[in-house]
Amino acid sequence: MKQLPSRVVIAGLLAWGVLTGYGNVAAQTPRQPTGTWQTIHSDDFETGNWPDSVWTVADLSNDGYDREWGHSNYYGFGGLWPAAGGADSIYPPSQYADNINTRMIYGPIDLSNASSAFVDFYLWREIESCCDLLAFEASHDGSSWQTVGQWSGSQDWEYESFQGQLDSYLGDNSVWIAWHFTSDYS
Repeated sequence: MKQLPSRVVIAGLLAWGVLTGYGNVAAQTPRQPTGTWQTIHSDDFETGNWPDSVWTVADLSNDGYDREWGHSNYYGFGGLWPAAGGADSIYPPSQYADNINTRMIYGPIDLSNASSAFVDFYLWREIESCCDLLAFEASHDGSSWQTVGQWSGSQDWEYESFQGQLDSYLGDNSVWIAWHFTSDYS
């Protein structure tokens, strides 16, 4: 088992598109006036059953355990934790396990008419800084992933936004986004 720091929580809102609330996924189409955004998806990760019908979670590790992204209620607030789902789930404040490799995926998203797109969210983390990694990824096909942003170490709540990094996905009618967490063997 990992020694602290060992928690990753994605909470607040994640969104692709229009900036509303804490996190969004949005796109701007050429036919709309400049500054007009369309929210594609917004999720607070705090309420309801998760994963819901728009997210797919997968355990990609080879360790014989089933641990994947799941919902947790950590010290009174809801969020996602990379080991809270699956048959062998572990919930905070427990430490995450060695050799975790889990991804949660949203898509496809149609950006074929978009002139701009962004994702924004709030993130809190305690990740072993030498060896473990949280990545935000994007894909044209849902199987080959490009890292858009990555984090390690510890950080209180921080706001993140990715816009220019998504330019290569504009014009594509099948874009996927993912959160990918990996921990090493020790």
